[in-house]
Amino acid sequence: MNIPYFNLDALPLKVDSYDYLRAVVAEEKRVCGPIDDRIRDLENKFVELVNQMEALQLTLNQTKGFFARWTIRTKMVALTYKIDTNRDMRYSLVCDRIKRTYA
Repeated sequence: MNIPYFNLDALPLKVDSYDYLRAVVAEEKRVCGPIDDRIRDLENKFVELVNQMEALQLTLNQTKGFFARWTIRTKMVALTYKIDTNRDMRYSLVCDRIKRTYA
């Protein structure tokens, strides 16, 4: 993602005014808006993946037969990798947001 960095030159010189606070909040929204949108999308995707995992777990409990259960477990392992990747992506985005805002 091509995300802009926090621009301190865009802030007014007088620190004690409300204009300074408004400028800081506006700059944070400009810099972190795309990151927040991507985090929100990943969170929604995470919820979908967890729901799929729960559905597979229910199916596994109701299924009889070695090969049928094997197929469901294979799908569950693949879904676990997707969930782990999603979690890692959200973690890196949150770290980037903190670095861009407070570092």
